[in-house]
Amino acid sequence: MPGETQNQFSLTRATLSTGGRAKSDFLSVLLVTMVLGFAGQGIADSFTDVFSAGINTNFWSLRTNTALFTVTTNGGLIGFSKPSGAINGNLQYATLCSLLVARGNFDVRVDFTNASLPNTGSPGNQVQLNTRFGGQDFLMVRSDEQSFGQNAHVFPNPPGTVGMGVIGWTTNSGTLRVVRTGTLAQGFIDSTMSFQGNYNTNDATFSFVLQNNGTADAVSVAFGNFRLVADHIASLPVPLNISHSSPTNARVFWKDNSWPDFLRGYQLQTASTLLGTNPWSLAATQGTLSSNQFSVTNTTSGNARFFRLQQGP
Repeated sequence: MPGETQNQFSLTRATLSTGGRAKSDFLSVLLVTMVLGFAGQGIADSFTDVFSAGINTNFWSLRTNTALFTVTTNGGLIGFSKPSGAINGNLQYATLCSLLVARGNFDVRVDFTNASLPNTGSPGNQVQLNTRFGGQDFLMVRSDEQSFGQNAHVFPNPPGTVGMGVIGWTTNSGTLRVVRTGTLAQGFIDSTMSFQGNYNTNDATFSFVLQNNGTADAVSVAFGNFRLVADHIASLPVPLNISHSSPTNARVFWKDNSWPDFLRGYQLQTASTLLGTNPWSLAATQGTLSSNQFSVTNTTSGNARFFRLQQGP
């Protein structure tokens, strides 16, 4: 779209003749217009971030599980790097997670450059575009792995089969892309399709990541130019529910189908009153994950308590 590279990010909200969809549920909208839907069908929403002003926390959450990673923002690129060494077991990662959700068909892609993934362990080192919908991971991977060497492939989980559609790939720059049309998900590196499979049509979330998977190698990459087109794009929603699990207990629960376990995305907060400027505090007990649902059980005795979910790390 003309002018997209002029901004840090741009949002294109598809509108109908009635204007019904022009009301935005984004935190900030730079542009409202009509765009053609992908695959030439209907109207679609579009989000682009070229990161020229760094990471906008309205739309992104940065996560790492080890202090070894360095994150830089420069010239429209988000750089992840890590020296050799290990702190956090078998999987060490830095990831930027989108706080937007795609509904219906979607086409998501991110550019990467200067990927350095020298592998001395097993499985290997990976640059990924991660998508998740309805408990299904569909990850487009560029990696150096003991089993495949320098390659690109898809990791769908379930079933957790390693190296689906593996392609020998030595280029250290390119575009990772995932397209879902109906139930069909397809993974691409540049214009080459690696693997496709049929899954579900649930809401989808996205992240891109650099990781040591079973290694302690020095790794680095830079990401840029994230683009998402979907039938509808919204802020990541999570409804909070409360039910009585016994005469003396109340259960607070919320579904979290779109986020991987290490990207839960929400913290449970509690308050004894809604008066005051900031009555909320972190709940002493956070949710326990079971079957894509987090839950906390609380006693119903004593004073009233209020609960909410706070998005972010």
